[in-house]
Amino acid sequence: MMKKSKRLASLLLASMMLLTACGGGSGTTAATETTAAAAESAADTASAETAEGEREYADTVRVVLNSEPSNIDPHNNTRLTSWAVQEEVFDKLVTKVDGEIVADLATDWEQIDDRTTRFYLRDDVTFHDGSKLTAEDVAFSLKRACESSGSQTFFIAFDAGNINVVDEYTVDVATKEPFAAVLNYLASARGAILCKSAVESMGDEEYGRNPVGSGPFKFVSWTTGSEIVLERNEDYWGEKPAYQNLQFRFVTEASNRAIELETGGTDIVYSIVANDAERLKSNPDVQIISGPAYQFIYVSFNMSDETLKNEKLRQALVQAIDIPSLVDAVYGESAQVADSYMSPNVAYHASMEAKTYDPEAAKALLEEAGYGDGLELTIKMADDTTFSTMAEIVQGMWAEIGVTANIEIMEQATYLEQANVGEVQIAMASTNAVSGDPDNALMIWRTTAVNAIQACDPQIDAYLDEGAKEFDSVKRAEIYEEAQQYLWDKDYCVPIAFPNVTYGCSNQVENLECSPGSTPDLAKVVIYQ
Repeated sequence: MMKKSKRLASLLLASMMLLTACGGGSGTTAATETTAAAAESAADTASAETAEGEREYADTVRVVLNSEPSNIDPHNNTRLTSWAVQEEVFDKLVTKVDGEIVADLATDWEQIDDRTTRFYLRDDVTFHDGSKLTAEDVAFSLKRACESSGSQTFFIAFDAGNINVVDEYTVDVATKEPFAAVLNYLASARGAILCKSAVESMGDEEYGRNPVGSGPFKFVSWTTGSEIVLERNEDYWGEKPAYQNLQFRFVTEASNRAIELETGGTDIVYSIVANDAERLKSNPDVQIISGPAYQFIYVSFNMSDETLKNEKLRQALVQAIDIPSLVDAVYGESAQVADSYMSPNVAYHASMEAKTYDPEAAKALLEEAGYGDGLELTIKMADDTTFSTMAEIVQGMWAEIGVTANIEIMEQATYLEQANVGEVQIAMASTNAVSGDPDNALMIWRTTAVNAIQACDPQIDAYLDEGAKEFDSVKRAEIYEEAQQYLWDKDYCVPIAFPNVTYGCSNQVENLECSPGSTPDLAKVVIYQ
């Protein structure tokens, strides 16, 4: 039986209220970086609290995101900024606290056969429109997740036809095959539980702009190009936030986000870039909170491209890049050099031997590959400042061994259209394993995946199929270590970096967690006046 108690969940959640550091998804502990001045200020404030009694909370928390969400529908968007907002609006069956699965809407669960997990729900939960949350809403939400264009790939292992209501507060969740990662997937942003009646009455488009959830905050308004406003859910079943209003604003320019923080225009900023983070550390009024993310940055090779099928050529292209210098130039201290095809924050990460930078060996490999006189390749990418910088550095390093790399930058929609049909030869790319599970982290390499990789190696499918159905953690770790080693040896990409998730906030902010998926639970946050 795989069973969790409601009491255990409560204790874990309570303990997390005391933490502001970032917890790793696979037992990795990430440090919270706070300036010495900010720490002294916090200590002084704590002393004042003891002397003067209980401090007052601010009534509003102001957050700056780096882009505007496309919508707030968990099944029909792909933006982290969308997930950041929906984290506050929706609940899930289970969630993660310090990397561990704990109860949320489900009080208990059990594995009733190798493909079915039964969840027992709370009976005291209402949606923001006042309707009761029942097993019907859960079954509806997960079936919709399996069928919606924005989430069906993520839920491909789930069996929508056998997700069934047992009674009003019991639901069975089925997978097509035995699937060890089921709880990790349900604990992700995609696992949000929607209000069935609201979706059916409003329709998908309107619901995505006016979401009805059961979470600690409920939707108030959305001003296009400016802000999304939420307010505290006074009928929330769990511990209510200490403040009333939550405001998300959208500031695309990185330097302007930092200025907002420095001038007191906001309380919390997501996505502080490396150079701004270093500068802000010396500001006594600011905290920089940073830790490892689920994200993996890499140079993608089209595995179905006739030129790039040449293994010697791929080896040459990898050895021609000084990866540590590239990471330092682009990310500074806000990322670490990738030592695998998935982040150390993902379960069962295994560290591989570092790639060797050797331009002369790369030239020799290029000769062996049949390109001693050089060749021309094309890098395509969506418009992104970081990726543009990376592409230019890669272009220069490849030029040193006789490889000409042309760079084409285009709109996101155009790039995705070309990538999905195999028209992107090389790309600057990233993947974000939001579930924290290796099945999610490595799914982009499956032959069934639709992306710029155009994967065509059935051996990878075999590894992932074996890992997905293995419930023994020791055996599962062995399988994924083999899979990572296989990918590493094949040079199907140039592994670049594992960037940190980095937040900036006022030194009056407490309990801001460093979420590796960039979706912190802001309901825990307090700001002392």
